[in-house]
Amino acid sequence: NAPAPAAGDYEVGQASFGPALDETGLTGDVVLVNDGTGVTTNACEPVVNGVAGKLVLVDRGGCLFTVKAKNVQDAGAVGMIVADSIAGCPAAGLGGNDPAIVIPSVRVTQADGDFLKDHLAGLQATLLVDPSVRSGMRNGRVMMNTPNPFQSGSSVSHWDTGPTPDLLMEPAINASLSGGVDLTREMFADIGWYGATSAVALDPAGGAPLALALGRTAPNPSGPGPSTVRFSIPAAGRVALRVYDVSGRLVAAPVDQELGPGSYVSRIPTEVLPAGVYFYSLEMGQKRVSRRLVIVR
Repeated sequence: NAPAPAAGDYEVGQASFGPALDETGLTGDVVLVNDGTGVTTNACEPVVNGVAGKLVLVDRGGCLFTVKAKNVQDAGAVGMIVADSIAGCPAAGLGGNDPAIVIPSVRVTQADGDFLKDHLAGLQATLLVDPSVRSGMRNGRVMMNTPNPFQSGSSVSHWDTGPTPDLLMEPAINASLSGGVDLTREMFADIGWYGATSAVALDPAGGAPLALALGRTAPNPSGPGPSTVRFSIPAAGRVALRVYDVSGRLVAAPVDQELGPGSYVSRIPTEVLPAGVYFYSLEMGQKRVSRRLVIVR
């Protein structure tokens, strides 16, 4: 909020501990922490400067995020802003768990942290969630988890920790984890669990189909590659395209989402299924239409 050279919006990563940010926000003066020991700005020891009623800016490193938050909270701070210690990293979330922490905590990038430190005189900020901004995105694309240094098993195998609520394929399980497959559907599609679904115009006039309709897969019989299938729905609603083996066991669910009326094309991951006979069905409400699919190798 102030001073003028620093006023503006800064992306933050939220903490898995303490209260979550809301749209109302928490406003306060910002001060740089001093714990009087070693790196005095990391809040790894009890705070010695006056931070009561303030938002406290601290540096990353030296101890757990929860330790920093507890130290500034014990000194009377109303919130914590952690400045990252690594250049070029996005404003990732803060991990940890401590039910005794009752103040919100966020992380800003190293560059933003340095800029705030350069404008501490009269610095005031509001920590809030802006519902008009999509978190964890750059240029319209969702960011992957790319911590520095590289973490085997986590780097580029998970979504970035920035999105709120947390996404299913983030590197840690937190309280705000979504109950659905959220954006992870696209990752499932990469390994054949879901197919990519794309809408196509039914006709140039834009007329709606008259009934629930399911076409034949192409190719059928299917060989080593994936198959595609065209289907139409007469009205907006939840639509499921599912594939079952001859015993009735569900083996793939290429589509399970809200769609508008129209005609669609979906990919069926036949390349990952064993040779044999299958049935695929289009389900919408109480209506269902099915066809047979043969896979040969």
